[in-house]
Amino acid sequence: LPETVPEGAQFFASGGNPARLVAVDRTDGRTWWKAPIKGKWQPIRGAPPPASLPIHASGAVGTDAGVFYTSRRGLTHLLPGQRAAAEVHALDGDPIAPPAVLGSMIALPIRTNRGMSLITYDGKSELRLIEVEADDGWREEEPLGAAVVSVATAFWVGAKGFVSLEGVAEDLTAFWHRWPAKTEGLPFLRPYRAPNGRFWAMCRESGG
Repeated sequence: LPETVPEGAQFFASGGNPARLVAVDRTDGRTWWKAPIKGKWQPIRGAPPPASLPIHASGAVGTDAGVFYTSRRGLTHLLPGQRAAAEVHALDGDPIAPPAVLGSMIALPIRTNRGMSLITYDGKSELRLIEVEADDGWREEEPLGAAVVSVATAFWVGAKGFVSLEGVAEDLTAFWHRWPAKTEGLPFLRPYRAPNGRFWAMCRESGG
């Protein structure tokens, strides 16, 4: 059946328990949730515009705790506690890639004055900052692609390497992995899973 969506909506994600579909207008920050019985889109107030971020650093994801998207204002939590509301959590840096979902937790790479770090959040406790090990090969101007999640590992592909987050909630590790010599990653070509379950990132041979 044809679906009518709010004018200007660009991001869509489902989150909450029970899940609700949310739409986000990236240009001015308007947000809506779809009432499941009436099937009508209802506005959510108080969300900041995410448009100041580059498009490759923007995104919306959902967990049981609600829907989350990023802006320079911070991490916006929509439908907290199943309420049609928005909460903004300040970040110690700027998002540089879309967030990933690992179970009930989201993870987000950010640029800080110390380099690259990862933020994790479960929708309940405080934001957690995880320093990225060996990030000396990452360049601030280098974009990262959308996250790929395999079991309990998330990774974001860049031209010079990729960043990974793995472990359990109490013992997470983030690491920057450089590509082999004369290899350049293609961050906007999505990695794929081989029949044996292994993920392969798209790369090309480079002169450097």
